[in-house]
Amino acid sequence: MYALETAHADPEETTQLRRFEALYRGEFAFVWAAARHLGVSPGAIDDVVQDVFLTAYRRLDHLRFEVSPRAWLFGVTRKVSFRYRRGAARRARRHDAFAAITPRRRGHPSSATTTPSSSSIYCDVSATSPAPCGR
Repeated sequence: MYALETAHADPEETTQLRRFEALYRGEFAFVWAAARHLGVSPGAIDDVVQDVFLTAYRRLDHLRFEVSPRAWLFGVTRKVSFRYRRGAARRARRHDAFAAITPRRRGHPSSATTTPSSSSIYCDVSATSPAPCGR
């Protein structure tokens, strides 16, 4: 149930929700396009947009847009996009560093000569039984 539909909703809260809804509906496409333009990976664009509008919702009652809501949202989008790109760069560096210290295995694990066959594993387990295992 939405807060706008409740019977006991605070009129000030209802006004704030309507104001946010108008901002969201009016500027969603702009924020999404700005995040894409600022170099956010396609898989993270929705997360960036969500963070931008979450910030907008939290600060909506304190904001008096000096220029326009769109300009303020672009500034928030720029900062959030930078954080996401920086995090992706950190993950990439960490991945590269880990790959540099981890020895690479060659071939498929099933082709390794040190892997015991299923019959030898069965024989090892059943070695305690009185019946011989083909030895």
